[in-house]
This record gives sequence, C-alpha cells and structure tokens, in this order.
Amino acid sequence: RSGFINPYWLINEVSNADNSQWFMGNITLNFKINKMLSLRARAATDIQSKGAWRFDNYYSPFDVDGYYEEAKENRFNNNFDGLLNFNHKIKKISLGANVGASLQHIESDRILSQVNTLLVPDIKSLSNNAGIMKSLPGYWAKEKQSLFGAANFGYDNWLYIDGTTRSEWSSTLPIKNNSYNYWSLGSSIVITEMLKLKSKVLSFAKVRASYALVGNDTDFDRLFNGYSYGGLFLGNMVYYRSDATRMNSSIKPEQTRSGELGLDLRLFDGRITVDATYYNKISYNQIMTVDIAKQSGYNNKIYNTGEVRNWGLELSTTLVPVKTKNWMWESTFNWAMNRSLIVSLAEGINRFEIGNIEGDACRLYLEEGKPYGVLYGKDYRRNEAGQILVNNNGKPLFDLDKYLGAVEPDFIGGWRNKVRFKDFDFGFTIDYKKGGILFSRTSLRGGIDGQTIQSLRGRDEFFFSSLILGENDAERNGFLEAQYTVLPNANYAESSVLYPDGSRPKGILFDAVYAPEVAYWAGEQNMAWLRPDNMWQHDGVASSEYIYNASFIKLREVNFGYTVPNKWLKRTPFTQARVSAVGRNVAILLQYTPKGIDPEATSSVGNAQGLEKGYALPSATWGFDLKLSF
Repeated sequence: RSGFINPYWLINEVSNADNSQWFMGNITLNFKINKMLSLRARAATDIQSKGAWRFDNYYSPFDVDGYYEEAKENRFNNNFDGLLNFNHKIKKISLGANVGASLQHIESDRILSQVNTLLVPDIKSLSNNAGIMKSLPGYWAKEKQSLFGAANFGYDNWLYIDGTTRSEWSSTLPIKNNSYNYWSLGSSIVITEMLKLKSKVLSFAKVRASYALVGNDTDFDRLFNGYSYGGLFLGNMVYYRSDATRMNSSIKPEQTRSGELGLDLRLFDGRITVDATYYNKISYNQIMTVDIAKQSGYNNKIYNTGEVRNWGLELSTTLVPVKTKNWMWESTFNWAMNRSLIVSLAEGINRFEIGNIEGDACRLYLEEGKPYGVLYGKDYRRNEAGQILVNNNGKPLFDLDKYLGAVEPDFIGGWRNKVRFKDFDFGFTIDYKKGGILFSRTSLRGGIDGQTIQSLRGRDEFFFSSLILGENDAERNGFLEAQYTVLPNANYAESSVLYPDGSRPKGILFDAVYAPEVAYWAGEQNMAWLRPDNMWQHDGVASSEYIYNASFIKLREVNFGYTVPNKWLKRTPFTQARVSAVGRNVAILLQYTPKGIDPEATSSVGNAQGLEKGYALPSATWGFDLKLSF
C-alpha cells in the first residue's frame, strides 16, 4: 500500500552509525580555615566529541537518487564554584551557614555536510556527489552565573530549621529579565526525640514541612528571529527568514511555588519504615511554543503561558520480615499519585498544541480546565445513546476534533525485594502504572498498510462475498437491489428497503444506526457491511481505534550476586569484591497495548507524552557486574 517500504531494503540499503569520545574530570580544593570555617573551590569539565553518518542508497523508495550526510559535534560543559562554610555548636544548639558563587558555561559547535544526489550507488562518501554539497553549521551556548547561600539551625537533636537562597543570571533570557531567584524554608521535628520516647514499637517519628520558590530559564536562541543565506539574485546576496517560530525578546523566567508536608516513621527497631509526602506545586510564566494564526507569517510563537498546578501524594513502605545471622529479606513498596490542572494559558488562548501524529490523526494539547496533556482526534459520531451514526452506505460519520482522554496516569509505583543468604543475594524489582492513554502511530500505519491483526477484521468475509459469491455493493450496503424493491427500478428515496439477511458477515458491521440526514432510514439499525479497506484507510478510521490503555506491570530488574568473604581477600590489594548477574527490563507482565508496543513508548522526553511514533521494540538486557574496592 501507499507509504509501505520494504523492510529488506531498509536493512540492506539504508544504514547509519555514530561514534563518540567523552572526557569528564574535576579538581576540588578544600581549605580548613579554623574550627568553624572551611572553604571549597572546585572546577569540573565535561567534554564530548561526536561523529555520525547516514546513508540512503540509490533507488531508495523515499529518495531515488540517494542521500549521504556526515555530522561532527564538539560540546563543552565547564563548571566553576566556590563555597565558604560555617559550622558551630553551642551546647544544644547547632548552627550552620554557607555562601558561594558559581559559573557554568556550555557550548556546542556542529557541522552537518549533506550530499542530496549520489553520483554512483553503494559509495558512502561526501565525494560521491552528483550535485552541490551543502554544509550547515550549528552553534549552541548558554552561560549561567549564580550567587547562593544557606543557613540551618538545630536544637537538641529534635528541631531543625533550614533556609536557602539563590540568584541566577542566564544568557538565554533578555537582559531586562535575565535574573531570577530561588529560595526555600523548611523545618522538621523529630517527635520521638522531642518527647524522649523509648518505645519498642515506635522507634522513630518525624514530621517535616517546606515551602520553596524555584526559577528557570529557557533554551539558546529563543529571543530574536534570524535569517539564512539564500544564494544570489542579480548579483546580490539574498537572505530569507528561516524560522517558522516567532521568537520573543520579552519572555520572563519560569517560576514554580511548591509546598510539602511529610511524615517519617520507623517501627519495631526499623523492621517497618513508612515515608509519606503530600505536595502542591503551582508553575507560572512557563516558556512554551504556542500555535498562532498562519496569516502572521509564522506557525507558532514563544509565550510565557499562564498557570499550571500539580499536587499529589507519595508513599513508601519498607518491611524486613526476616532478619537473622544468615537470612535477610527486605521488601519495599512505592506508590505515587499526581494530579495536574491547567489553570490558565496565554491571554486569549484556551488550548494549544504541543505534539501531533500525522496532523489531524491525533493531537496533544494543553487545555484550560483539564489535566496536563490531553489527546484530541477523529472519532465516531454518536447519538445520545452512544450508538455510532452511519451514512446510507454504512460508513461511519466522524467528529474531527473529539476529546479522547488524558495521558496522565491514575498512579504509579513499584515493589522491590532483596533476599540474602550468607554471602549470596537475590533481588527483583516490579514497576507498575495504572491509567493514562497512548496513541500509537505504529498501529495506525500497520492498519493502513494492512500489516496488523487488527486490519484482518472482516477481510476474509468480504473476499468470500465479493469474489466467491459475486455479491454486489447494493447487497453489502444494506438494501435490496432496485429490481426487487417495492417500486422496481425507482430511486432510494422512493423505494429503499433494508436488506434483512444479517446471518452471514460480508465485511465489517458496525453496531450503529443510520444518521438523521439519511431521511428514509434515520434511526434504523445499520445493515451495511463495510469494506475492510474503507475501514482502515486514513479517511475511514477513527483515531480512537489506536488509543490504548497505557497501564502496565513490568519485571524491571532481576539480579543474583555473591560477595567474596573478606578472609579470601587478605593477600590481595582488595578490601571488598562482589560479582553479580543482572537483567534489566526483563519482561512485561501486563499490558493493554499490542504486543511489540511498549506501554511506556513516547515520541519525546519533554512535554509531548502519550504519543508513540516508531518507538524501539521492548528489549531486555543481561550482563555481569564486578565491583572491587581497595
């Protein structure tokens, strides 16, 4: 079908590779000024050098004259900071404070060279060029300067108060708005110490509370629109505006206010521990790209959006059911629930798009009054009873902008177990997620190209009806042929009679009724058998056919290890040695997505969640770890 590419061609005639070198290092100097003061100075660097190439051979169905490219990139991340610390204790009171400054400079240079027409097939080289080679430079940089400080107070090992402050200046923000502040205030009370409790049941109890303001900058080059060189015209150099996004030289830094309450408990000398946290966060002035009217000359614009609220609960419980000299079993349960709400967006906008799949097939929005990330797409038009409405040929009618659901899960969590017997240990981790939805482009394309089990629906029945029995379209469309109607050879409006034979399928039959505009059948039960290819083509299928419940249970990790006894290491330079076998992403124990589509699949590590576009197949990794300590 249209859009299908032979996988053998992709395996043998399309290729790519990359390589990278990575160096990381740091130097730290510590100075002890006196008993109360100390100074730390630190410099760190992260240097990466990358190279990559991509080759599409001659006669590729998507590029018949071939393509080759090479890219090289050098990236530097340098950090410098200094910190002056003060610590002092006066009887039951402990005092601490620090002040410091930091500088971060990130820079990246990239060059991409492209050959858009190969001279001969099979040769992977920039010199294999039948046209004009293009070289596209790229540059990215950011610098942040910071001043910060913190203070803490403790009393009698049960009362603690902490405060922090930080100011940053970022090169990615406009000069008039390039600074923003952080600050936080928190306190905790150890109840068991305050009340001097000595209980075998309640070993430790602490309550805590905090409030914070956090700022954030944006990415490089989002303030001013630029121009690209477009060649010569009548001897003059021509430049054109290459950005589809309208930059914004007046953006403000993002800010988030958050509050948190927590409780820590330890029971039976630590055999049971409980950690509970409730949080509430409000973010505003978030910097996002918003669609605008194309009459403006741009597709979208960078805005400071309105207000987004997140709140939730996190629980963690650890149990130690068995603890002896030779045996130990530790089990930890985690559970977390987050709720979000788009309180407001940019002025005059109640929703905007942050991702899509094939245009109107499915779009991801932020929308006022709904959770963060909701999907809209084409869905079946239904009556008040929820039945699908069809036209006189039995084809379903559609609403083109239908709310399909939210990507936000109801809750997530995990279960980790560790068992030790003498020097051997075994452990496994299970992760789970309940709720949220996922739209799969892999399933969409598979249905369109007739490659999925889903697209088999009604196929054999249609071929039997049309090719073996020779039944015509009139019969499959749910009415008698004209010569057999009440008024022979009259038109539908005068003599349409529904075909009564529903005993044998002839394609796909919707549980539906005819739409009100089909005047002479309006409200009658649908009797038309739809052709399978009409069902799965772009204009015939609903986006909801490819919406899946993103819930899952996964066996995330399994490990088995052995710790070498210390007595075996006495004549070696090692103080500790451990060897283990580890498996990660071992199995998906429960999923509602089709086999081969990971329920955690995503097209973005950023905002555009809930959209799957050719995500890698679920895969497990197995290996061995050897840890040696000197």
